[in-house]
Amino acid sequence: MTVYRITISRNGDGPIRFSPDTIEMSTPVDNGGHFRLTSPDGWHATIDGSGMWRVRPFAPNLDRNVEFTIQSVSDGSTIQSGTVQIDLDLRSSFDPARYALPLRNRASELGEVHPRRDIFEQTVSLLPEALKRLLFRGLYADIVFLHLEGKHRGGMCSGMARWAVARGLGQEPDPLSTAAAVERIQLYHGRQLRDRALLSAVPWFLRASPNAAYRAVRRDLLREGITDRALDVAVPKPWRLDLAQALVAEGHTVVPYRLRQHGHDRAGLEVYDPNHPSAIGSDEPRTIHFDLAKNRYAYGKLVAPEQTNVGIIAVRQRAYATPGTAFIATLGSLIFAPKRGLRLLLGRHEKART
Repeated sequence: MTVYRITISRNGDGPIRFSPDTIEMSTPVDNGGHFRLTSPDGWHATIDGSGMWRVRPFAPNLDRNVEFTIQSVSDGSTIQSGTVQIDLDLRSSFDPARYALPLRNRASELGEVHPRRDIFEQTVSLLPEALKRLLFRGLYADIVFLHLEGKHRGGMCSGMARWAVARGLGQEPDPLSTAAAVERIQLYHGRQLRDRALLSAVPWFLRASPNAAYRAVRRDLLREGITDRALDVAVPKPWRLDLAQALVAEGHTVVPYRLRQHGHDRAGLEVYDPNHPSAIGSDEPRTIHFDLAKNRYAYGKLVAPEQTNVGIIAVRQRAYATPGTAFIATLGSLIFAPKRGLRLLLGRHEKART
């Protein structure tokens, strides 16, 4: 069996290219007789008078190797066979060096962050004042902060990732200063509590499939040359016994900007990681490595290659684009800290611990 390789590449919204764009398969001249070529959907074959087939892909299956056979029409015997391995190299038009903040997700670089009511008001809408108070001093205060010291120093990775995606989509202007950028990052970070963001994440969370998230990014890059998805990695699968604890303690958000696939079972996504902005453009970019055959992935120290209890969430940017309701998160503020929640709900916020 002859093995052929084709690389499908794309740079941003440029054309999709196949290299080589044609595979030639032929029958030995001394065989004589009549032959037919069998090939799967997504490929176009033409033949000339010398028994040469020229095969071109136009919509090949990217999740398995392609096999071709030349058979004798008279007895169905195989005269020649070949398999084609398809590789991908797709670069997004999102340029992390241009759109991401070149600072780490640390208070030492971004400055300390404390929940601000004016930014909160741009995050949620259509909530009665009592519920706003409950959410602002509840789950919102539990996630929107950065501290220099203490056991829990916080993190703004989701906001940094979503803000960078919005800039790449032309939805955010260039910031006038780092302080102005951090304010916008707080806005996007808080919007992960929106009902639309949480509900959009539910199917991904329940499916718990790294392959599904990878294929969604691949589909975006092939169709549009860019993806508006940020990826939440190290997300616990729903059947874990430590689910409640893991949802709070684990998870990180990154932005894919280049996809490479080798055959049908190995792939990688190069990503902007708010914790490692210096890796952008380096010889060692931050990369999520996928084992597509086993539906697993590995990422740095967060996810090991053999780990089977984590998935990926790949929500589109529109779930974060505007203010919205946050009834689910408000209810969560009451459930996860009932004493604090009741005090806030009753207006006794001066006694509540945030």
